Amino acid sequence: MQTMGIPLADPRLQGIADEVLNHSQVNDPTLTPKDILNSEYLGSTAIIDHVQALWNDNGVHKAYSRSNEYQLLDCAA
Repeated sequence: MQTMGIPLADPRLQGIADEVLNHSQVNDPTLTPKDILNSEYLGSTAIIDHVQALWNDNGVHKAYSRSNEYQLLDCAA
């Protein structure tokens, strides 16, 4: 969203967005897919609540509606 210049509609969600992004373990080459899937955060109800709150944000919907403007690898979906 930052790359597209689209802010969150509710700025109070920025902390949640930062937490979700900071738990992205894709860039850690020391972790195996099994490590990532077994992480405590991904296995918690917190991630579900956080993603649900972000998905309900109009800024996220605006960015998603423009998804044809960027490429997302199939393996990242």
